[in-house]
Amino acid sequence: MHKVRSRSLALLQKKGVARTPAPSNNLVKVHPLLSIPPVERLPVELLVEIFMLCISLSDYPPLINKSAEPPISLCCVCKSWQKVASGLPGLWTAAFVNLETTSLGGRKKFPQLLNRWFSRSNRLPLSFKFTSENHHHEKVMETFTACVTPFVNRFCHLDVDVLNFVCSIPVDLQLSAPQPTPMQNTYPDISWSTLQFPQLESAIIQNNVDVHIYLETPLFPFAPRLQRLRMDDLSFIGGTPLQLILPWSQLTHLILVNLLESHSWLQLFPMCPNLQHGLFDV
Repeated sequence: MHKVRSRSLALLQKKGVARTPAPSNNLVKVHPLLSIPPVERLPVELLVEIFMLCISLSDYPPLINKSAEPPISLCCVCKSWQKVASGLPGLWTAAFVNLETTSLGGRKKFPQLLNRWFSRSNRLPLSFKFTSENHHHEKVMETFTACVTPFVNRFCHLDVDVLNFVCSIPVDLQLSAPQPTPMQNTYPDISWSTLQFPQLESAIIQNNVDVHIYLETPLFPFAPRLQRLRMDDLSFIGGTPLQLILPWSQLTHLILVNLLESHSWLQLFPMCPNLQHGLFDV
C-alpha cells in the first residue's frame, strides 16, 4: 500500500492536483481541477492501478451478480470511473458464478451475465469459478454448460465445485481419441467430454470424480496445455487411472486430497513423467 500511496502522490503532483501552499497575500487561487468532484480528480493512470489492485487482493474471482464487489462496484461510483473500469480488460478476465446465492429463476440469467462480463475482457485468457451444492443435477448442468461452452477456447484456469458433473461412459465411445467422434456427439449426457480447452493450464475440481470399472471418465480429454491439477474427491471404484481421461503426461503439479489405495499410486505415477510438485494423502 505504501507503494501505491507514493505512486498516487507522484501522479497527482504531475497532474497538478496535489495541494500547494496558499499565497502569502491571503488571496487563494483555486486550481481549476479543484472544482471537479474529488472522485473524478484522480488521473486515469492512478485509477487503473487502484482498480487492478482491488482485483488482485481478492482471494476469489468476483461474483458476477454482486454490485457491492469490484469491478461492478467501481462502475457505480461515477461516470468517469465507469468509463475507466469498463474499458480496462484486465478487470473482466475472472468471474465467479455461485448458484447458491441466487433463486432458481435468477440462475437462468447467469449465462447472459457472464457473456456480458467476459465481452469486456478483449480476448484475454479467462479464469472461471463455478459452485453449486444444489441437487437438481439437470438444471445445474444446464446452467453450467451454458456458462462454460462459449468460452472453452479462452479458459486458462477453471475451478469447479459441482456434484457429478463428469459422468462415466462406455469405453467404446473412444474419449481418448484426439478429436470428438460422431458417436460421442450423438451420445446423451456427455457434453463435457466433447469440450476442448486449448488454453487451459490449471484446474481445481472440488467435488466428486468417480472412476468405475469398464467405464471411461472424461475429465479433460482435450487440454493440450494443462499442467496443474487439483482434485479433492477422486475415487477409483473398481476403475484405474487409465480410465480417467486427462493429459497425465503433461502434468507438472498434482494435488490429490483424498486417500487412494496403493495399487492406484503404482499405476498413476508412471503416467506422470513430467511431475515436479505433488501433494498427496498416502
